This record gives sequence, structure tokens and C-alpha cells, in this order.
Amino acid sequence: MARLDRQALKQLQEQKKQDPTSLPGINLPNYDPSEIKPSIVHFGPGNFSGAHISVYAHELIQAGHKDCGIIAVSPRLSSEFNDAGENKTISRARVMKSQDNLFSVWVKDGTTDEVQIVGSVTDVLVGPNDVQKVIDTMANEQTKLVTMTITLKGYYYDSEARDLKMNEKDVAHSLENADSPRATVAYLVMALEARMKKGLPSFGVMSLDNFEQNSDSLRLTVLAYAGQKSKELRDWIAQQTPFYSTSVDRIVPEPTPEKVAATSALIGFEDKQALASEPYMHLVIGRSKYGPPEMREPPIPLDKVGATYVDDAEPSVLAKLRILNGAHMALGVVGRLAGYTHADEALKNPEIREFIDQYIREASGTLSQKLGHIDYDTYRLKTIERMENEFMHDELVRLARDGTKKIETRFISPLHEAYSRDLPRDHIVTALAAWVKYVASAKPDQSKGDTDEGLFISDAKAYDDGIVEVAKSLNGDISPILAIKEVFGGLEKNKLFVQELSAAYKKLSGYGQQQDFGVKSSPFTPPTNG
Repeated sequence: MARLDRQALKQLQEQKKQDPTSLPGINLPNYDPSEIKPSIVHFGPGNFSGAHISVYAHELIQAGHKDCGIIAVSPRLSSEFNDAGENKTISRARVMKSQDNLFSVWVKDGTTDEVQIVGSVTDVLVGPNDVQKVIDTMANEQTKLVTMTITLKGYYYDSEARDLKMNEKDVAHSLENADSPRATVAYLVMALEARMKKGLPSFGVMSLDNFEQNSDSLRLTVLAYAGQKSKELRDWIAQQTPFYSTSVDRIVPEPTPEKVAATSALIGFEDKQALASEPYMHLVIGRSKYGPPEMREPPIPLDKVGATYVDDAEPSVLAKLRILNGAHMALGVVGRLAGYTHADEALKNPEIREFIDQYIREASGTLSQKLGHIDYDTYRLKTIERMENEFMHDELVRLARDGTKKIETRFISPLHEAYSRDLPRDHIVTALAAWVKYVASAKPDQSKGDTDEGLFISDAKAYDDGIVEVAKSLNGDISPILAIKEVFGGLEKNKLFVQELSAAYKKLSGYGQQQDFGVKSSPFTPPTNG
């Protein structure tokens, strides 16, 4: 099968032109990708950004904004290699270039079924191999906005010390080796310095990472890093660079070989970068408190294609973290313990579905601020409907991954609110107890796949910090895991919380009446002392 590229796209566009009824369910760009000019640089290209910010840019281009193309940048090499021994970051860039940076997104739920070919990405750069090109691109006046999905670990600010985490190897290396930076903040600061020296205005910066105050945290990191270079640069960035915090949402599972092959068959050309997603797509952007007044809103008109501009994005971020992400984590651990592997399958169990419904009701109750663009009851129903989407077939391992890093925002934070206001919380407490049980059910090693020894839990920090070992040693008494520093965010000092979590854990673990969520067997038997 011939690959998807610009020549293939021209064939598809010509076919559609000759017969508008042909290619049903295939949405083609109404533009020539070779004519697109980039004004966005995105760090951290991956599945989510491909089905999110790249689609927003694509829709802007469709609407006539042909200067809204994206140059995608991988700031560092992957730690993984493909079967041919090629680094996965380099492999992805090579494949994208072979497809003229075109890729497709198959969108499907109970009412929608369509494949969208996206042409908004104009180039893919591998930072370590293209350092100067990346800096020059960002320093070019044509670049108006820099976005990123680099995960929380890419932000190196120590809030207690109010400075960079100087003990981070990437930070130290980047400060000492400007020609081979590893930290994304280094690229940002070097490009902003180049613009300052040229007398050019700053670009806007927008984090699309899924945590509270994402761009505010990024700004502190940038200013601290710039301060290591010069006070002049730090002050210029503080005065001239706008940072836009965001709330982002779209479910984008890891593409399976079967979905990639099926997408290629639908369009008639091989697309090795094909993604699968859902129709729902969400982007709330907080107006910047920093930079020139004329740049309070992003220099790219994302509000023209569905983004919502607000003065403060944090209530939206908090609602998403507690409702959608919290429900994901709860379903991930509960569903896995019940023996399921995928979200849609687990939710066919009426007891699990009712549990998640009640969980969301409790999580919504902890949100003190009502949002004009979100009705929590509608959001609850929509969240469950999205997780039930059989086309997504989202893996519960993915939903539950990195729980040690995520339970603070998903479970701990809403529980602090629930205890302070004496709100209903039974299902949130049970979800947290299920997470402890999930960690206790982990395999001794971190290799992928479940075995008779336990579950694959995809949580390196749980292993590295000894949480798995402690969880496995529990025998009805949760005191040892409560003693691990910072896991429970201070809740371990609340006697009522300790009492309620202990009761929920004992119930899940078979001490007294066991809650099995309607499943009488599972692929393996959890350790009885878990």
C-alpha cells in the first residue's frame, strides 16, 4: 500500500472533487499543506498533541488562517528503541517526514464515525539533532506562540526554594552546554534572549500539560533559568512574555496496530502515524496576567475554533482534574482489581458504573466555584459516556498509571475539601483504598504484562520510593503506608480519614465483608496479605 503523503492527498482531493459522494466519512483538508506557514512551535509531539492542538490548528487553517501551521519539536531523545534499534523519537520524526507530516485522526463514538486527515504540522524537529534550527525557528518573527506537552517532570521549579531544581541533571547540563540543551526551558530562554537582542517582541507561551497552574509554573521556571544568565534577560521576559494557563481535554489512547491498519484501509493509503480519538475536544485558555496588554489573549485566534477564553483557567483545571481525571483513576484501579482490562468493559458492570457515577457526584461536590461554561451534572453524564465509548477501548492500565504522582490532584485534594466541609466522600475514600490495594497487587518487577505474581501497574515512583514493598506487607493495618512521607498530603494526620480509609481498605481486602464490584473471579488471585 502506498504511503499517505502530499501526492496521495492530492489524489484523494481530486477524487472528492470529481465525485463529492466518494470517500464517505473521510474529511480532507480544504487547503494545500505546502502553502501553510508555521507560527506555532510545539514541544513534546505525541498522541495527545496530534489529536488536540494540531487539530485546533488544522481547523484554523480550514477557516482561512493559513499562517497557523505547527513546527513540532522533541526536546530530547526517547529512552526507548524500536525493533530495528532506532530511537523512537528519531523514528517518529523520520516517519512523519516520509508522510510530508500528514497524519489522520479517526474519530468515533455512538453517533460520529469519521477520519480527519490533518495537515497543520509543517515540520518535525529532533531537538538534540537540530538545536540551532529550533532556536532560530523560535527566534523568527513569524513564530507567535510556543505550546508544550512535556509532562510535569519537564518543569524544574522548586516552589519551596523559589528557584530552579539545580540538582536536576538536565538543568545543570543545559546551563553548561548551550549547544546541547536537554531541558525545554533552555530552548525557551535561548530563543527569548535571541528575540530580545534582535529587538523583536516576545512570543506567547502556553502549557498544555495536565496540572494546576501549568503556565504559571512554567513562567517561574523560565524566569529562574533566565536569571542564571542575566538580570536583564529575566526582567525582559517578566515584562514582555505572556503565559497562558490552560485546561485541556481529549481522550487519545495509544494507537493499536489494528486501529492503524484499519485507518490506513479506510483512506486507502498507509498512515503509520494514524491516531484514534473521540469527537469531544476541549481547550480553556486563561488570559495572561503578564506581558503587553495587547497580548492578554493568545496571538493565535483559537477562540474561532472552539477554545474558550476566561480570566482564570484554574477553576476549569480543577474541575477536570477532580471529575474526569479522578474518575479515570478511580475506574482504572477499581476495574483492574475486578479483573477487567478496558474502561468500556468495566463500565458494563452495573456495580462499577454506579460506583463511578457516585464518585463523580462526590468529586463535583468538592468544587466550590460554579463555572459558566460547565454544568457539573451534564459533565458527569458526559464523562461516563466518554469512558463507555467502545471505540476508545481505553486501557485501565493507562488510566491508573503513575498513581503515586497523580493521587494528590485526583483523590487527596478533593478529600481535603470534603473533610474540611464535611461533604459526602465514601466513594473517593474507597477509590483511594483501591489504589493502595492496586499497588499491593503489583508484580515484584516493573515489566509489562500481568502474571500469576501480580499486576503490571505502570508506576515507577511506587517502586522507586518503596511504596510497592510497603503496600505488599500490609496485613489489614494501613499504618505503614500512611507513614510514608508525602503520599497522603497530610491527610494521615486526620483521625477520621485514617479510620475511614482503614475501613474501606479492610473491606476491599477481605477483612470483613468484601466489595468485589460484582466480579467473582479475576485473571489472578491477589496476595491475601495485600
